[in-house]
Amino acid sequence: MGKIKPRFTVERHQEVGSKLKQIIALYREVRLEIVNAFPDNTPAPKEAQKVLDKLNELKNKLDDEFYNLKEARELKSPYYGAEE
Repeated sequence: MGKIKPRFTVERHQEVGSKLKQIIALYREVRLEIVNAFPDNTPAPKEAQKVLDKLNELKNKLDDEFYNLKEARELKSPYYGAEE
């Protein structure tokens, strides 16, 4: 049986959420450059979209973890905000 790992605290979620939002915003710019440079039916734009989808999936999973914390239920999600 594996070692039990600690979950993020509210504060750590806030720090990671801020970083993840920045990463996603930057990646959206990169993805747009790729999409504008290659035909839609080629591998590069398809893979670029898959990466964005995975980043958003990770954001959703971490958001779920955030709201599983009793002390976070009345707080605003650190994974979503004005950048959306």
